[in-house]
Amino acid sequence: MLCVVPDSNQLFGQLTAARPKLAWRELLRLSSSGQIRLAIPEVVQWELVNQLREDAEQKLSSHRSATQRLRGLGLHPPSFAAGEAAVEALLTEAGEALRQEILGGRGEILPVPAVEHSELARRSLHRRPPFDAHDRGYRDALIWHTVLDLVEQGEDVLLVSDDARAFSSKSEPGRLHPALASEVEALCGDRRRVHLARELHAALTFVTQHTNAARSAAIRALGSDELTAEVMMAMIACADGEVLEQAELHAQGWQNLIGVRVYPHQPASGLDVERATSVLGEPLSVRVSLVVEAELDVRFPLYAQREDDLAMVGAGELLDFGVGWLDDLVHLQVARAVEIRCTVQLLPADDDVRVPWRLGEVSLRELRVPRAGPGEAQLRLNLDGHPVA
Repeated sequence: MLCVVPDSNQLFGQLTAARPKLAWRELLRLSSSGQIRLAIPEVVQWELVNQLREDAEQKLSSHRSATQRLRGLGLHPPSFAAGEAAVEALLTEAGEALRQEILGGRGEILPVPAVEHSELARRSLHRRPPFDAHDRGYRDALIWHTVLDLVEQGEDVLLVSDDARAFSSKSEPGRLHPALASEVEALCGDRRRVHLARELHAALTFVTQHTNAARSAAIRALGSDELTAEVMMAMIACADGEVLEQAELHAQGWQNLIGVRVYPHQPASGLDVERATSVLGEPLSVRVSLVVEAELDVRFPLYAQREDDLAMVGAGELLDFGVGWLDDLVHLQVARAVEIRCTVQLLPADDDVRVPWRLGEVSLRELRVPRAGPGEAQLRLNLDGHPVA
């Protein structure tokens, strides 16, 4: 799901607005309906309240100056003796109203990221964005590290900020600064995981064009049984080889694991299109998930120095186990439900109108396998490959 992260320069005025901007209301609606993830960094909430404080104090000061000038003319304007208390009450009420508005739209207020002071200090000293040549950008750096945390969680992020100094490319103001894009690429291998929008209306347009429309296109493309089957097999092949570690199967007494394979039975669920994005001139990038009732076929050699040496394998729910040696291999088949999340690229197949899309690159995003718990029985095999009571 696309995660939208607004900066404070996009939300100032929403705290006291009788009718918030249409684009902001629409983003709240999309968040409430589960179509996007709306995430407000905590430092943005602090900035908004502080901006309101500065605005109110400036206007209160102007009011007092005007009162003094009117009195100098012999007039007697009404005083505003409770100004500071009224400002504090306004800040408390407005801050809580914003929090309730965000949470009411199923949005989140993300805590300040746990970034090391040394990392911020190095970024500042080297004047790396979001810091500028005058060493401004501490709060922007906290926002940026919030974005990086979301990327580490597997999210695609749309940062909404008009702070060109901190986040924008100098040559292309609507694009993320190249240094920041390089950080994203170093973190996850794909700099396109973070996009930049300069204002809320542009963010809303991006969400509509690059998520809803792209997801509809992906669902239509995967309406082809042949393509769906190809995608599913590619996902399983992508996950094959990593399942054993995730399942925490283990053995004592073996030297080299021969291999683990995932044999899909009938899927426990259909292929689910979680979200998709599309950039003009580039493939359709689709995040898909699949739950497969699978068997893990584990084969490994057993080397024994003495006749009473044993192998012990944490196997979970056993479907079958080694019968004899099977060419000096212990053989186990273990039942597991494997949940696979992959990002697949669908490429336009212009050369064949009957097959409008073809499968491109497939990359594993997440793999979940129920792990062998401490209460599960372990299988003990003797040298003949038979279970030991």
